[in-house]
Amino acid sequence: MKKIIHFIIKNKILILLITYSFIILCYNINKITLNGDELIYSIVAKESLEHNSWLTFYYKNNLWFEKPPLIIWLAMLSFKFIGQTEFAARFFIVIFGIIGVLVTYYFTYTLFKNKNAALFSGFYLISSPLYLFLSKSLMMDVPLSICIALSMLGLWKVFKGHNQWLMFSAFFIGVGILVKGILGLLPVLIFISLIFVLKINFSKTILKSKYLTKSLLIFIILILPWHLFMTFKHGNNFWNSYFLYHHLERFNTNIHEKFTGKSDFFFFEVKFLEHINTLEIILFILIIYFIFNFKKYSKYKKQIYFLTVYSMVILLFFSFSNTRFSHYIAPILIPISIFFGWMLNEIYKNNKKLLLAIAIISLLNVFQYFSLKVIQVGTFNTLIAYILNNFNYLLKFLLLFSVSSYLFFLYI
Repeated sequence: MKKIIHFIIKNKILILLITYSFIILCYNINKITLNGDELIYSIVAKESLEHNSWLTFYYKNNLWFEKPPLIIWLAMLSFKFIGQTEFAARFFIVIFGIIGVLVTYYFTYTLFKNKNAALFSGFYLISSPLYLFLSKSLMMDVPLSICIALSMLGLWKVFKGHNQWLMFSAFFIGVGILVKGILGLLPVLIFISLIFVLKINFSKTILKSKYLTKSLLIFIILILPWHLFMTFKHGNNFWNSYFLYHHLERFNTNIHEKFTGKSDFFFFEVKFLEHINTLEIILFILIIYFIFNFKKYSKYKKQIYFLTVYSMVILLFFSFSNTRFSHYIAPILIPISIFFGWMLNEIYKNNKKLLLAIAIISLLNVFQYFSLKVIQVGTFNTLIAYILNNFNYLLKFLLLFSVSSYLFFLYI
């Protein structure tokens, strides 16, 4: 018992972050109707379970080849053991949402060796409207974001001389492919870019690593069985739908133009400005401050280049794709959150009262999500407008505001 208490005291801030994330993600999750892609994935999981088919999936009694199996498998397991409800459909995605916060916390600490920065990074991520939306939906973007982040974490460790982490990175690249197909290979594209930016000795770091063969073996063992089975069972029908249409054609043409309309290269930047909120304004200020004070933080040059390349490759990749949805850009949220947490801590570590004020202001941005009834990006209201239209929720807000302020005061 003493060990448990000691652990809780030692990690009270992390436990607070996890608890906060759990409450935010679970609140009202069963009252939001499944729609859009998550409705399709839910139907696929239910029908495949009814057919007792765990390798070949069905949608409206037809074969369905659109996506890799991992998220469908998890939804099937959830339906089997919890029941066929909205909560069951989203159960594992909520778990992924919390894992994403933990990964961001640990990644930030690994890069900058500062728990405060790690806390702020995790808080920024769980406060992001897009991340909240996707972590409460049966979608594949949050699991993919986590796989990419863990792969990049492994590569950072490799860059620092811990070559055994190459196997860790290869494992999560493989898992990423099982989550969302070829997009799981994005860490490879980022790594190639980093070779030039950070001037990494590719031959010494990767090609001559004694862990390269093991890493490739782990990767192949993960992705090969299901893809081989589908190839032998369904042949060209599988690959024409799974790869040619839902990967290559999505990239080359806007196959959902009737939903998204024509979108240009700066689609994601425009969406960012359309849905900007208090935390993103703070992020924008931090970026400007960093640019004008770059020399001051030169000792973190490698970390900043690493996060910049990580973010920019993702942004450019999806910007060049002709099919664009707001949720495609989700993998960029983790490196942005890491930068936010580190920069905020650097600026305000000697001014904790100002930091507390920003933390409390940030809560104003988050409270609205307790009462969302529509699960669509773009429906998020400002807090003031929400309170004016729903005065009964003012007491809930005051309670959340008071408790959160008290906890921050305790911490500081």
